[in-house]
Parts: sequence; C-alpha cells; structure tokens
Amino acid sequence: MQVKEVKHSGLNYELEVTVTAKDIDTHVDARLQEVGKTLRLPGFRPGKVPMNILKKRYGRAVMGEVLELAVNDSTAKVLKDKNLRPATQPKIEVKEFDEGKDLKYTLNVEVLPEFKVMNLKDIKAEKPVAKPEKKVVDDALERIASQNRETEVVKESRAAKKGDIVVIDFHGRTKDDNKEHQGMHGHGHELELGSGQFIPGFEEQLTGKKAGDKVAVEVTFPKPYHSEELAGRDAIFDTEIKEIRVAKPAVIDDAFAKRLGFEGEAKLREAVEQQMQKEYDQLSRLRLKRSLLDALDEGHEFEVP
Repeated sequence: MQVKEVKHSGLNYELEVTVTAKDIDTHVDARLQEVGKTLRLPGFRPGKVPMNILKKRYGRAVMGEVLELAVNDSTAKVLKDKNLRPATQPKIEVKEFDEGKDLKYTLNVEVLPEFKVMNLKDIKAEKPVAKPEKKVVDDALERIASQNRETEVVKESRAAKKGDIVVIDFHGRTKDDNKEHQGMHGHGHELELGSGQFIPGFEEQLTGKKAGDKVAVEVTFPKPYHSEELAGRDAIFDTEIKEIRVAKPAVIDDAFAKRLGFEGEAKLREAVEQQMQKEYDQLSRLRLKRSLLDALDEGHEFEVP
C-alpha cells in the first residue's frame, strides 16, 4: 500500500491511497474461499472447487465486496499509521479500480485538534444556592388552584357572559359541501367563554345565549390550520348549550389538596416546594457548568473542526 499526502490545511488532510493489485487479489481469494465452502458445482464436493474455477465464475461478482473491504481496511491502517484521529467520517472517492489493477482512491478527513490541557486546579467557580421564598410558593399554589377550579351550575335563568363555562354539544360541517369532518363534533364539552380555545368567532356567538338555546355558529377556519382540508374554509356548527357554569373561588385547603391526591395542604405545599427546589438546583448546576466552560474556553485556544 502506498500513501501520498496531496494536501494538508489546518485540520484537513487529503491523502491518495494506492492498494496494489496483488493485495486486491489476496482479498478476492479470501472472499472466494468463503464462497467456495458452501458452493455446489457438478463434479465437485462442497469446499473442493478449485480457485481458478471460482475466479473464472465468481471473481467479478465479488469485486464490489472486495472494494468495500479493501477501502475500509486500508483507511483504518492509514489513520493508525499517521496517528490521525478523525473528527468526522472520512470522505472516500475511488479513482481507479478494476480486475487485475491497483485500487486508487482519495481520502479526505478532518481530524481532532491537539492541545495541552490547562492546569485545572487554577479554575475557580461558584455554585449559586437559592431556596424558593414563601411568596413564590404561594403564587405557584394559586396557579395550581386556578387550573383545578371546581364549577357549579348557574341556577338562575340568565345569558352566558365572558368568563362563564358553557357545557355544549356541537356538530360541525363545512359550508361548501355540507360535509362533517373528523374533530368537528363533541358532547358535554366545557368551554370557557373568552378563553380563545375554539376557532375565532365561535365563543362570541355563544355569549348572550341561555341554557337550552340552540345556535348555528358560523365561523371560518384560520389559514394556516393544523388540518389542511379545513384550513381557510367556512363552517357551521350546530351547537346546543346544555348548561352554564361558573368557577367557584379557588380555596387552598386540606379538601383541595386531597382532591389532588395529597394528605392535606401541608403535603401539597411541601411537594410544590420540592419541585421548585429541583428547578432552582437545576438552574444552579447550569450556571456552574457555564462558568466552568467559560473558564476552559479562556484557558485554551485551538482550531475547531
């Protein structure tokens, strides 16, 4: 095998590798011997077919496998002999290869840089420590309570207003073909008016309506929309308001905590504090890691692949 350095710029090496025809023949013979172990030809026992017959019949057929094997083996040897540590997979371009001829290919590889590691004992870094304050925990509990509010039915006969929760059944269809599509119907769905959960214009058309009212809600799907078949199309939703409900004030107490699966308010608060402490600790570790990386960056200078 012959290796010629064509170009060397920084971390990039371009080498021309030549594997002799003799070495290629050795690979071919080895592959044909493997084939011959199980090959059945008239007049010969398995494994006893002469090499000259194997070459004549199957020599060219195994050349593709031989090429791959020869390139892989020679590339590994070149990198080892020249002490090159590839940063990425080497790029191979075959220039010449045929039966009875040398294999020539170019090897382009970018290597990892060599550098001296600084004295790590000189690095100084501080890990910040923080604990969640009571007000921060209280705010978190308030958010949890607002997300898990209980509702109650509005008993008096009044129109729905913004902030109310209407329980609705709806069946939708596209206006141009009067066809119902997947996801255009629902039963017993709780929708907070003014929340923006539904298509623009949907909630506004239910505002001012009463329990028991049936409303043909006409809307236009946004463009773009997650469903391409509905994007930008007009639709009608036959909607019935089953109930009007209001959210009860969120009270953070033992009963609320038990509804969430905790023994009481104290355990809920403890769980929230622990979760927030984990988040604080994670941020602390990230700050420490960043300061260490900055120190390493300042203490070293080398070319990057």
